[in-house]
Formats: sequence, C-alpha cells, structure tokens
Amino acid sequence: MSEKEMKRRSRLAENVTSGLSRNERETSIHFFGDSDTFEITTYSTAIVRQILKHSLAEIEWVYLVDRDGSGKGRASVGQADDSRGTGVEGVCASLPLGALSVKGTRRASDRPSGVVCTPEESEAARRRFGGSESSPEGGEADV
Repeated sequence: MSEKEMKRRSRLAENVTSGLSRNERETSIHFFGDSDTFEITTYSTAIVRQILKHSLAEIEWVYLVDRDGSGKGRASVGQADDSRGTGVEGVCASLPLGALSVKGTRRASDRPSGVVCTPEESEAARRRFGGSESSPEGGEADV
C-alpha cells in the first residue's frame, strides 16, 4: 500500500465518530472456507480506527456520517471525504487471519480494540507458532 493511501486512511481514522449507542456498535467477523483471510464489519470506534490504520487491511467500504449525525452511507476509501465535516462510523475490510487475536484466556480488559493485531504482532505470532506466511495452520492467529 502506498504511503499516500496510508496517510489518507490515517486522516480518516482521526475522523472516526459514532452517534450509535454501545449496543449498536456491533462487530461481525466472517471466515471463508480455506481462505487465509477474514472479513470484518464493525461500528466499534476503537476497531474502526485500528482497521483504517492497519497496513494489511483491504478496505471494502467505510460508512460515512455528517458531523450533525445524518447518515451519508457507504463509500470507498477513495470516495470518502477526509475533511473534518465528515465522520467515519463504520468499516468493512479483509485482513490476514494472523491479524485476528483470539485468546484462550480472559483478556485483562473488555475493550474491543484488542481484537485486531498490528502487522508486527501478527508476524510475531506466526514466528512463535512456526507458521509459514502462506499457511493458515501453525498459529497464524494468536490463540
């Protein structure tokens, strides 16, 4: 991904907002057969920010709202206005399985931002469990 695209996505991440209640800020994660990626759709502000800044995330769409709370709808990252007048309320993206952190024990915090790992954390988990870059076996996810 180009540096210009990452800067644009970082600006969008600064504009993440939500007029949704805590119960409306849902996140869904989908796995597809033998694919080594997963799809995530989220309206959780912390996860939206993380995904927009994640260099391995392939953004399908962002959900935009005006700062007055009126909905604008879905748009591609290229169509999204990264000015201060428009907020990002949701995102749908595909990421490598290694970017998903599923723990076998209870997390110290119930904050949803710990669900998506950084690319560096993903690589460390892959090395720790002896997985190959192209193989989902061998601990791609931090389980």
